[in-house]
Amino acid sequence: MAKNAKGEWVHPGQRQWEENRWFNWWFLPAEVLGMIGPLIGAAISLFITIICLWIVKFANAILQSEFLALMIGAVDRNIAWFLAVPLVIGYCQYFARRFYAGHVLLQPVGNAVGFTFSMWIIAWLLRTVGAMASVPLLSQIGTALRENLLPVFAVVLALGYISVLARGAAKR
Repeated sequence: MAKNAKGEWVHPGQRQWEENRWFNWWFLPAEVLGMIGPLIGAAISLFITIICLWIVKFANAILQSEFLALMIGAVDRNIAWFLAVPLVIGYCQYFARRFYAGHVLLQPVGNAVGFTFSMWIIAWLLRTVGAMASVPLLSQIGTALRENLLPVFAVVLALGYISVLARGAAKR
């Protein structure tokens, strides 16, 4: 377990931030902005998503693609998730960097949320591509994945906590 001169727990990334202050922008929002950093990061993420959505809408006005229209509609209907998920992940990472208990308790939650969100997007893509290309196997895989997102979340969360416990046991 890494400790600083005061004997306090220090996240491994903390040393990297202190050594490369000008080159490490990843820790910038949490270190400089504090508790509001993840909120600003999630807002920037949502803003970039909306800009990309507008670009795709413009491209679809020219291309008239049914797939792009479905994608635009899916993102429009679920835009709140594109704010909520980065917000949850950002605050989990923030507390994981700031407190040892946050690292132990919240880091696996943030990782599980991010992985599950990615699987949700992949499931939607598989279902849509399978339906449009008349490939029932892809549609069935996407549907099965979507119906099992809660077990996927639980397994990834359990693996995250097992990993934290294993690292803690290895350091003793």
